[in-house]
Parts: sequence; structure tokens; C-alpha cells
Amino acid sequence: MIQAINQKGCYKIERKKLDIESMGHFEKEWNSYVSPFDQNIFLDLSEVEEISSAILGILLHKRMKMRKLGVEIHLSNVNPKILRILKIMNLSCYFLFHTGAKETRVFG
Repeated sequence: MIQAINQKGCYKIERKKLDIESMGHFEKEWNSYVSPFDQNIFLDLSEVEEISSAILGILLHKRMKMRKLGVEIHLSNVNPKILRILKIMNLSCYFLFHTGAKETRVFG
């Protein structure tokens, strides 16, 4: 589900649907792969088509914990449908978003 990419701190989510059934597996893999010693964590969501509120809750919780350690979470290649959901829920301002080499902070 979470695969480390060649660069330090970069991970790819290799699942189309992140739902409540995958929540435990997602958190377990996060805890075993993602290091709080990275200054930045980049999550490539290019394969993710659906994301549940449970997974969003985990991401927000992880973001708060990592931020206390000085680590920023970046989301890249986010499906426009998911980005729209984040904007509607006023959650987009909590993450940095990347499309290609460009970094943006999205505000609803």
C-alpha cells in the first residue's frame, strides 16, 4: 500500500481506494515506513481515486504529530476529485500540494 520511492522521505500510495477497510493497514505501513527523522515527507497520491474520512483523519493526526517534530507533509499528484473534497471540508490548508515540480498551498 505504501511504497518507499528512491528519494529519502518520498512514498507512493499504491492503492486506488483508501477506505475504512484499509485504515488499519495504512496506519501500520505508515508507522513502519515513514520516518519522523525526515524533514519533509512526500506522499504521491497519483494512484488514489477515493479516500475515506477515516484515512483523512489519520493523515491529519500524522500531520499534527510530525509538525511538532518539525516535519512537513506534502501531497503530490492529488486527484482533482480528492482535492475538491479537501477544499469543501476546509482541510486543504493543512497540507502542501505538489504538481510536478511546483509547490502550492491550497486554500479553500
